[in-house]
Formats: sequence, structure tokens, C-alpha cells
Amino acid sequence: MELTKAERLILLNQYTILQKQDKNNKRDYEFHINVLLNGFEQEYPNLNESIGWSKPFTEVESKLVWSVLDMYEAIEDFKSVAPKKEVEEIEDNIFGEFMGFDGNEEIKYLNYCNFIILDKKRYQNFRTQTDLSLEDFNSHMNTIDSYEKMLKEFNKYDRKTWTKKDVLATVTA
Repeated sequence: MELTKAERLILLNQYTILQKQDKNNKRDYEFHINVLLNGFEQEYPNLNESIGWSKPFTEVESKLVWSVLDMYEAIEDFKSVAPKKEVEEIEDNIFGEFMGFDGNEEIKYLNYCNFIILDKKRYQNFRTQTDLSLEDFNSHMNTIDSYEKMLKEFNKYDRKTWTKKDVLATVTA
């Protein structure tokens, strides 16, 4: 990838503005500024990846996020009417509560999850679990493989009639 001096200057200005506006990602913007100032062409593709331009977030990927959020909404609905002891048993499992997506390996999923919850204002029950920043839905571990296994288990049950046993089978899948 090559950038003209004008393109580098435009990007440099944009990253400088973002650096001042978005304190949570200040280090990332400093990195990009350094790359652009020094003309490190080999690093240019990383500029695009950091802002999600490397490739679009596909419909299949989007549907996975929606499905995960639907599954956790059902889990939360069950927990809201279950006895305290059953809720504790469910929450003792690592996936007993919605963790989000990994901010390093699953950043596009994390960004889309935040878009759904914070921008589209869906799944508002998850808002009480966090203070609503990108970092709060960052699981700090890969979750997609586990979520896919959980969804296979979840789809075996009728969410209107499922039991603690069904929920536990889902969160431990």
C-alpha cells in the first residue's frame, strides 16, 4: 500500500484529532501518527485494520452477534425468574453472564456488539452490566468458538419452557 504525502498528511491530521478526542485509544493513535510521520509503508495496512477498513463485517458475522445476544437475553430472562440458588449456579460458570468479545482478536465483533447495544439501543438489559464503554464488553479472551458451541446447544431448546438444566447445558457447552 502506498500513500501520497497529501494522504499521509490528511490521515496524520485525523489521527491527531482522534488522539485528543478518544483518550481510551490514545496509544493506538500515537502509534499510527508515528507510522505516518516516518513513512513506514510496511505498517500502512495496519492503519486500515485498526479502524475496521480491512474488510467489511459480513452478514454471517453480524448474525452471529445477534444470535449470541438473543441467547444471552434468554439466559437473563430465565435468571430473572429463577430462584437465587439456580441463578448462582448458572453464574458460577464462566459463560453464565454475557462477557462480550475479545478486544484484540474479535474487535469487529466487539464493535458490532457495542453498535447494537449502545447505538441501536437493543438488549438494554446488558447496559446494567457495564458502564457502557467499549472496554466493558471486552472479554479479554476469545469467545466466538465457545459462543458457537453454546448456540448449538441453545437452539435445541424452546426458550419459553427451558429449565435450569437446559440453561446449564448451554452455558457449559
